[in-house]
Amino acid sequence: MCSRRLSMILGLVLMWSVQAFGQAENETIIGCLTARGDRPGFYSIKEEGTGATFLATGLDDLAHYTAGQKVRLTGKAVREGGEDLFRVSKIEQLATTCEPAALPKSMKEAVGRSTFGVRGGVGFDPAIIYMGAHASLGPIVSNLWFRPSYEFGFGEVTKINSLNLDGVYFIPVAARDRTTQQVEFWNIYLGAGLGVHLKRRGFEEEEVDIDFGDWDFSTGLNMIFGIQKRSGIFAELRAGAYGSPSIKLIVGFNFK
Repeated sequence: MCSRRLSMILGLVLMWSVQAFGQAENETIIGCLTARGDRPGFYSIKEEGTGATFLATGLDDLAHYTAGQKVRLTGKAVREGGEDLFRVSKIEQLATTCEPAALPKSMKEAVGRSTFGVRGGVGFDPAIIYMGAHASLGPIVSNLWFRPSYEFGFGEVTKINSLNLDGVYFIPVAARDRTTQQVEFWNIYLGAGLGVHLKRRGFEEEEVDIDFGDWDFSTGLNMIFGIQKRSGIFAELRAGAYGSPSIKLIVGFNFK
C-alpha cells in the first residue's frame, strides 16, 4: 500500500515537471554559425553536443558572427515556405573560436555546463516502477555526454537502488515532430554504461512484513536507445546484461 501511494506521488511530480517546463516559449542553440552563400540572410548552425545542423535567420546581426565564433542563438523553431527554420530573436557570442578545447579543459567546461533532470518509468523483468534523477555533463568529446543517474525501483516483491554511470552519443540528425502544428525537433542518441544495483525481495501485508533475505549487490552492463526533444523531454529504452535489469522504459525531463 505504501509503495502504491509513493508511486502515485512521484508520478504526479514527474508529470507536473514535464508539463510545467516542457513547453518553453523560446529555445536556444549553441554552436558555430556559417553564412549560406546561396541564400543571403540565411545561416547554418551546427549544434554543439548533438552535431545536428539547423537553418537560422531573423537578425541582421547574424552576419557579424560568421567568422568562426561560437554563439548562443535564442529563438523559436518555425515552418515557413515548406521548410524548417530557426527564427532568431537574440544572439550572444560565447567564444572567438569554434575549435574544440583540449580534453582536460573540455571536461572542465562540461562540468560547468552540467544540467539536471528527473526520470521515471517501468521495468518488465522484474516488474518494477522506477523513479529517480540524473545529471548531464557534456559534451566531453564531440557529441559524447556523461549521464550518471540514480533510480529507485519498487514492485510487489522487489525493491532496487540503481546507480548508472552511462555515456550517451547523440547522432547528428534531428527529426521533426509532425503531430502538432508547432515545430518540435527530436534528437536521437545511443549509449552504454555500468550499472551498480542493490536489490531486496519481500512484500508487505497489513501488519505483516515478509522478507525473503538480505540485500543483494550486483553490477551489470546498460545499453540505451533514446530520443530527446529540444525542450528537454526524453524517452529511452534501456536493456541490461550481466546483472542489470533486463528491459526498462524510461521517460523524463532535463532542466536547462
